[in-house]
Amino acid sequence: MKLWPIFAVFLCVVVSPINSSAQQFGTLYLPGGTIRGDPVPQHPVDPDMEQEEIVYLAQREITGRQYFNRPGATMDDYYDDWLTCHLISKGSSVSFAPTAYVYNPANVSPMAAGIGGAIGAGIGSAFAEQAVIDSNRRNCLYIKGWRRIRPRVNVGAGISQREGEALTAYLERYIGEDEPAGKILEEWEDNVMPNDPLLKLDTPMPLPAALWLGEGVSADTPLVWEEDEALAVLAFRRPDERSEGERAFLRLLRYDPEAGDLEIVARMDAEKGQSDDKDQDRMPPEVTQVLTFASVDRKAPYEIHVARLTPGYYVIDSVAAGSKGSTATFCFGAPLMSIEAGKASYIGDWVPFRNARLSDGRKITRALALAPRIDETRHALADLQPTVAEALVPMKLANNATYSCAGGIMSKWGLAGVDDLSIRPPVRQTTQGEATAPSVSPAAASSAGAGALP
Repeated sequence: MKLWPIFAVFLCVVVSPINSSAQQFGTLYLPGGTIRGDPVPQHPVDPDMEQEEIVYLAQREITGRQYFNRPGATMDDYYDDWLTCHLISKGSSVSFAPTAYVYNPANVSPMAAGIGGAIGAGIGSAFAEQAVIDSNRRNCLYIKGWRRIRPRVNVGAGISQREGEALTAYLERYIGEDEPAGKILEEWEDNVMPNDPLLKLDTPMPLPAALWLGEGVSADTPLVWEEDEALAVLAFRRPDERSEGERAFLRLLRYDPEAGDLEIVARMDAEKGQSDDKDQDRMPPEVTQVLTFASVDRKAPYEIHVARLTPGYYVIDSVAAGSKGSTATFCFGAPLMSIEAGKASYIGDWVPFRNARLSDGRKITRALALAPRIDETRHALADLQPTVAEALVPMKLANNATYSCAGGIMSKWGLAGVDDLSIRPPVRQTTQGEATAPSVSPAAASSAGAGALP
């Protein structure tokens, strides 16, 4: 597996990575509540679903006003991907206080919207859950390369007049066309923000920095850690009025690259069906599974966080700007990092932007930009925590680590200039059967740029 240093990497987080030519939104006022989904692997199976049921449900998303297209695909490909995305979306979670829920009617199934799109006052949380499930199923399809198409009038009429096998046969001629028979309404579009000069990512920050070592720990307490421990060092910077006072959030989850999944999920899978043996190899309670960084002093121009964690692999599962937290998950493809034992791994400087305009005229409403400034961070730590400054090393990265999905918004996120993960995760099942061993591509032996990791 090849992981690259963090230098010269820039990115952004946007609310919607889907390119949509026409968006219309509505508002629904919901009561408070929480609906949680269980983690679902990337390759789920459901032996109870018959092909006839799969076709029926998948065709409900195809109407005279929309169908799906992917160059070179067949209807069997669509049914297979729809089923996978349908099962994965069952891991959707919805957490909400009494609030106004903004939704796009075009992305809500007839089951949620009702006949003619009428929204009943009593469906409340059920609507919210179904809307999130529908959105995540669509995200999954888009990430797999599918595009939502508004068909030409004659094609739409042909779709409306058919169902079942007749519709399958009719769409076979359109489903895989390079140029779809209509207008592209939505498709997946990766959003990566360059080192735009207007963002001023290289602006030097004033010293001393605000240092946060954890709840109840004084900033001048000398940090000591063992050889089998590690530190993670991250900074939030606010160089101008667009980031001044903005909150920032980043969440890490421990990852098992051999299983191709979160370590806690892989361990739970391994324990299924086993007896409660006292000698069974269980997860030590001190192993870090989740580590969150959230801005403590959002008025500080330069805010450095240092946290203790278990060495190993972690994915950046979620980030947010202008918020204390996030229910999103990058389970369809996340940056993977290696945390080295005995070292202080630099997780980067992050800038929470609002209303940031780029040189090409684009405007980013909310974004979290990564500005690698390890030398500046080391210099800021030299007086505050000299031992940490001396042990500071750049983390190594790879893109596109996938894992079981459970969250609000299921998405994909990557870093510019970083290679994809060379380990292909095994096919795992939700019901029965054993996982196959992962395969490692020859790229794992390459040491270009950062050195190879096992």
